[in-house]
Amino acid sequence: MKPTPLHYFFAQDWPLKICLAVFTFGFAAGATRLVGPPWDNLAAAITVGAAIPLGLLIGFLSWAVFLTPLYRRRARINGAPFREGDTVRILSGRYRGTVAEVYAVWLERGQFRVDLGEDARKKVEDVFSPTDVLRE
Repeated sequence: MKPTPLHYFFAQDWPLKICLAVFTFGFAAGATRLVGPPWDNLAAAITVGAAIPLGLLIGFLSWAVFLTPLYRRRARINGAPFREGDTVRILSGRYRGTVAEVYAVWLERGQFRVDLGEDARKKVEDVFSPTDVLRE
């Protein structure tokens, strides 16, 4: 199967990045409109400063609730669940485009290792999640 732009979109975690950015900037902008520009007084600066971590927290929670099922579906589209001996194409990172074989599966972490050579194995650079690869 040939990778599509949507495969690369999920492999590079753009849904998560967008979710975090929207909530973080949304909360900061909302706090700024609520109390005025942050440079007017210390209370306003503290309010806006508190809104940013709150936005990040809400972004992570929304990721857990809304994006986790989306990532699971995308993993199935990519060919998950993967087993030892499966051949996969890496979609992101340093080894993008490399075709390799799965040699270990970490079920508890939802990740697996692919054979990228001894150097990558020692540095543990061969660990991927199901949205990072595509079954060949």
